[in-house]
Amino acid sequence: MPMWYILSTTNSTYTSLELSNQYYESGLFADVDPAFAFNFSNKCTNDPSFNNLWGIENIKTCKAWIIAQGENINIAVVDQGIDKTHNDLKDNIHYLSYDTVKNISTSDFNSTQAHGTFVAGTIGAVKDNNLQIVGIAPKSKIMSVSNPLKAIPTISSQLASGISWAWQNGAHIINNSWGDQAGRLYGELRSTILEDAIKEALLQGRNGKGCIVVFASGNHNTDIDYPANSNREILVVGATQSNRKKSLFSSYGDQLDVVAPGTQILSTLPNNQIGYDSGTSMACPHVAGVAALILSVNPNLTGKEVRDIIEKTAQKVGSYNYQNRGDKPNGSWNNEMGYGLVNAYKAVQYATMAGEDKVCVGKDITLELKVPIAQGATIKWEYPNNKMYIRSGQGTKKCTFGTFTYGDNNIIKAIVTHNGDVKTYEKEIEIQSTYVTHVPTIANHPNTPSSIPCCGGSNYIPHVICTSTIGDLEWENKILYKDPKDSFTFIIKESGVDIQATRFTSTPFIVSTRARNIARESNPCGATSDWSSPISRYYGSVIPYRTSFRKAENQINDKIFLSEYFMHRGNSLHIIKTDIYQWLDQKYGGKDLNENEVGKIVSILNNVDRYNSLNVKFFDMNGRKLFEQNFNTNEDMIIDTSQLIKGMYVIYYICGDISHGKVIYKP
Repeated sequence: MPMWYILSTTNSTYTSLELSNQYYESGLFADVDPAFAFNFSNKCTNDPSFNNLWGIENIKTCKAWIIAQGENINIAVVDQGIDKTHNDLKDNIHYLSYDTVKNISTSDFNSTQAHGTFVAGTIGAVKDNNLQIVGIAPKSKIMSVSNPLKAIPTISSQLASGISWAWQNGAHIINNSWGDQAGRLYGELRSTILEDAIKEALLQGRNGKGCIVVFASGNHNTDIDYPANSNREILVVGATQSNRKKSLFSSYGDQLDVVAPGTQILSTLPNNQIGYDSGTSMACPHVAGVAALILSVNPNLTGKEVRDIIEKTAQKVGSYNYQNRGDKPNGSWNNEMGYGLVNAYKAVQYATMAGEDKVCVGKDITLELKVPIAQGATIKWEYPNNKMYIRSGQGTKKCTFGTFTYGDNNIIKAIVTHNGDVKTYEKEIEIQSTYVTHVPTIANHPNTPSSIPCCGGSNYIPHVICTSTIGDLEWENKILYKDPKDSFTFIIKESGVDIQATRFTSTPFIVSTRARNIARESNPCGATSDWSSPISRYYGSVIPYRTSFRKAENQINDKIFLSEYFMHRGNSLHIIKTDIYQWLDQKYGGKDLNENEVGKIVSILNNVDRYNSLNVKFFDMNGRKLFEQNFNTNEDMIIDTSQLIKGMYVIYYICGDISHGKVIYKP
């Protein structure tokens, strides 16, 4: 662990956050964290330093303690040893312990090594004893498994023996706030013996239900440490700051499961002291404590079920992009935050009652107790009768409620009484409104191009944006025309759609995009809106034009892909067929297209060959046809006009299904 210092200033006009940034940017410190003043209004213990335990508040522990406090759960701390006589720990120290170096059933302790004592305090410091702090699971029992955690050839086998001893002697949870320090100790730690010991604990611990094995992710802001990354069933924990953002040092990656408080954590130190430290070592015991709360209310859960509960109930905090992945089955996930910040209250609720915690107003919700119920026990369900009512199941483990008023913070309680012993289990329900979502408005991105460079490269195109919405957007993108050799990928963003285009041809690309509002993930009760009006876009190609004109006044005709000019003092009229793609680019590029225009463009592109023949008619200004001539548009098209006198004429073109007439002047 790094050495930490407390820096203070006098007469400063800066906030602690501003000073922290200045110190960090000086380059003199590996990490700097602001010291916030905490003052929780919902203090739930008489421990005098409770207000400095910001992690308790962040993971909603006080509310969880109403239901469970870690009763009858043993947590092994594989670490440097624990001061078992500490006044805020001694009542929660298990009578069994083990030293991995001497291989004896009494753990070792050196007062100069505080790490294990610190971890133990976060897990299980005694609650309501008017002393110092309180742990996450204050009624659990802590089993000390000691090892100096020094890089020696036998460290791997020693730690393996400690993990094996823990599960074989009744540990339900094994906390491991150590690792290979970003590979520095990988050579000493890496072994099949250690990996097998972890695997056996996961599979055989708790009489075959499996221990919960918790590891810290590491403190080097890089890949997850070994052996945390060695087994998918390990619960890997990263660290957060009090602002619910990732701690700067916290290692991250694909194996990360959840995060927990790990910056400026207050806990127990040897010789009846308390103090602050930071690291994923401090985050890890928060999660071990939450696992103890879960098992204390439902000891029948398997280790995997406990891990799933912790992941499913995690809080999606910070401005991180949590996404659903096929290999992450317990909700949306992020490689810096895992499934999110652990939530002790939601986790304990999930372990005690099956059923959703959100329901649409007017719909029913069914809850079922998952905890063991003694024979002859009575069950009474209590609920907010101003918002819901019981349809069926009062007095049984399974109760169905009807709802008639929306709102959150609705506590449903199941009060179980047996031989005078009363236990209360509760679940917080949100009754959600069935709001009506509105049709979104979409528009072209202000920086969208009319053409895409060609050929052989990949280009990123701002395409469409949403200018007004309520709810979450669903986008529909239809490719109306493209060359099979070209590829286009639609990139869905929070407020729009971009296109990644890879072009190997100069063929235009036509796409139609529309959007609709769907119910928000946070409130799925809203109705899906109608689709917006579509935006259809024609994207041409940026290529050198292959056609040149002899006279400036002969511009591309927006009615037909033909142009003409007189030569030889008006004795011959030359007709040029403009490249169809070029003509379409200039006519439609950068414009919104209506349905008729889209149909016309697609028809032209799908039937290019029919524009290889051209019929030309010449009329005088009285409408008398002077002559008619047919051409192959791929050959020279020249009309002898030497017999025509100077003046105005009408020329009429028919090319495929396109016809166009215009007045020309013969010089």
